Amino acid sequence: MIKEKREKDTIMIVGDWVVDEYWFLVRHHSDVSSHTGFVHYRLACEKTDIVSSVGGAGIVARVLYQLRYNEGNDYQLVGLGKWNEDDTEFLEHLIHSRYPKEGEFCPSAYASFIIKPQLCDKKPNVKLTTIKKDSPTIRVVRQYHHEDGGIDQIHRVDWEPERKRRDTENFNLKKLNLPEKNQVKFIVLDDFKKGVVTKSLIEGLKKIYPDARWFVRSKYREPEWLKSIPDESLELLFVGPGVASIISPWDNWVKNGRITDPSLKIIEKLPGKNVALISSSHETIIRANKNCITCRSKYIPTPITQVGWPSVFFASLIYITYRKNGDFEENDIKKALQWSDKYCGVPLPKKSSIINKVVYWKHKGREIFSRPFFVCFNQ
Repeated sequence: MIKEKREKDTIMIVGDWVVDEYWFLVRHHSDVSSHTGFVHYRLACEKTDIVSSVGGAGIVARVLYQLRYNEGNDYQLVGLGKWNEDDTEFLEHLIHSRYPKEGEFCPSAYASFIIKPQLCDKKPNVKLTTIKKDSPTIRVVRQYHHEDGGIDQIHRVDWEPERKRRDTENFNLKKLNLPEKNQVKFIVLDDFKKGVVTKSLIEGLKKIYPDARWFVRSKYREPEWLKSIPDESLELLFVGPGVASIISPWDNWVKNGRITDPSLKIIEKLPGKNVALISSSHETIIRANKNCITCRSKYIPTPITQVGWPSVFFASLIYITYRKNGDFEENDIKKALQWSDKYCGVPLPKKSSIINKVVYWKHKGREIFSRPFFVCFNQ
């Protein structure tokens, strides 16, 4: 008897997709250049340096793509957001270019010194769909300056039109080529306040995928659309440093390795089966049902290592949930922290002298974990 082939589970990543660019500069002294402004720079990047990556929801896709091959499990990845349809193939290649485990070298993320991005011949094993074909593709350009043995960020440019030209509610999910109802196991919402994640979008996805489990992160403190997701379907609510710093401006979530009483009161009220709260110093609190675990990355955050760290940690928790289909345990969080420290940050030039220098927390002999403990929340 021939067994029927089982369709792969699908993880759908919905949110604000961004192209991140990292350009490294040195001071330039030219006898022929004109209109140089206050300071004249030239690029210090070489052809082997990574200068482009996916940001926003794309970071979650990139990390899940990598973990799928490096750690095992075989799921489909589908992305949904708003960008220009002509950039879809480029975004797909950026997802696999940082870690081309499938074979060929993909030049899409690397400095090439030509205008048009170059793509490899290998088709990425991911499918991206834009809600609005003529939507602008958002790009974030960060420029860094090499000087005095270090790297400083000069500025950041958000390459995007004003908000009213980006927003739209005129879409029909049924007309998009989305996976079948029984295929999508997880729906990930990664909201960067760019106008993609809305109540109407969530309601539409709920009708198509009523049995999906939801993983939610937003840069809004209390997004109105969160009420549209039933608490029993909300597998993980992820509160990043930007929102955590608003809720607690003094950043006193953890004291001497223990969760403070005000933190417990806040975490108790947050919806969802699991809650992950991340401070600006990469201290994390995980509430898995009634079991709370506190932990912290072993690296001290810097402007270089901080970029993308919360998104990588978010993706790592999603992957662990898919793999084990159970509550988080201490070893799970340790593994997620290791992946986050490894796969986050600005990709520094290979010739940089500070590329391998990281600063560790001084723990005074203590582990980065406090003991898991049970909190008796009211039912």
